[in-house]
Amino acid sequence: AYKLQNLKKYELAKQIFEYIAEIRAEEPQSFRDLAIINEEMGNYQEAADLYYKVVFGKWDWRFSGIEMTALTELNALIAKHYKEVITEKYNSQLIYAMPLDLRVVLRWDLDNTDIDLWVTDPKQERCYYGRRQTKIGGLFPADFTGGNGPEEFLLKTAMKGKYIIECNYFGSRATKLTGGTTIFLD
Repeated sequence: AYKLQNLKKYELAKQIFEYIAEIRAEEPQSFRDLAIINEEMGNYQEAADLYYKVVFGKWDWRFSGIEMTALTELNALIAKHYKEVITEKYNSQLIYAMPLDLRVVLRWDLDNTDIDLWVTDPKQERCYYGRRQTKIGGLFPADFTGGNGPEEFLLKTAMKGKYIIECNYFGSRATKLTGGTTIFLD
């Protein structure tokens, strides 16, 4: 599905993502992936509903924090396509514009894997799971050590300069028959 998405074969990718969401309904990433492909296809209401499902779903402890990522994505979608998304059934206290100058999202395609996102700002301060906030306002909301992400870095007001984005493959408890891990940086 990811390969098809990358090739812009959205209809085929969506069919696979729908099937994955059906057979892996206990994993929020399945619904987030489906939301992303719907957003890329211009199905904004469907994407918004899926993001909202991730925000309010009951997920296993290893997915703790994905709610905030999905909420950020939901609000960005609503801000960008407010005429196409009906939000009446959503909790209005959670719907608000959250403009960001810089947002980096790292996700990967292998469960039970820990890949860490590191972002170093122009003042040479690294934001990561061990230092979740920086002096210039960088924020690292959640560290995913047992799922397949996502990890993200947020910065409301970016300063000029060079930002270094790195990922560190920490380890995996996945079945070794699965092959390698593909990372995605958004």
